[in-house]
Amino acid sequence: MKIIQASIDDLKEIMHLIELCVKKMNEEGSNQWDQSYPNKEIIKEDIDAGYLFVAKFNNKIIGIVVLNHIESKEYNEINWTDSHGKIIVIHRMAVDINWQRKGVAKELISFSEKFARNNKFTSIRTDTYIENIKMQSMFKKLGYKKVGQVFFNNGKTKPFICFEKVLLHDLHKS
Repeated sequence: MKIIQASIDDLKEIMHLIELCVKKMNEEGSNQWDQSYPNKEIIKEDIDAGYLFVAKFNNKIIGIVVLNHIESKEYNEINWTDSHGKIIVIHRMAVDINWQRKGVAKELISFSEKFARNNKFTSIRTDTYIENIKMQSMFKKLGYKKVGQVFFNNGKTKPFICFEKVLLHDLHKS
């Protein structure tokens, strides 16, 4: 598996991966994502800005992650450990439904951490839907600390759990 920056040529395949993930989430009772989010325009903007990375195996996209410094306004409600550093945020991570539970998400997070360290970010922030127990468990196992919860869409959904991993103390390892 290799993880590289996405290109506009990947858009159709990424949208298909997201469509299948949304379908599976909905079947499992999660309304975290739907037909309107994440949509083609958002993903295209992520690609154009250089924020979207794809995990590929045999030239097929099996996972995606968006890395940038853009924080939701709701993040202002959280008492983050690293309140003055250079922050990177993990957004819109998804794994092909046929590749779930095979370590792809862990590899995407590992890539995100290496990217953050190489670019001198002091911490990583992210959030995951309260019903996404698997992702919460994985973040905890990988050393992320739960720092609070936020509500998106003016509280129209259940809360999202916010996680943070401070990297400042181990920047010398990169």
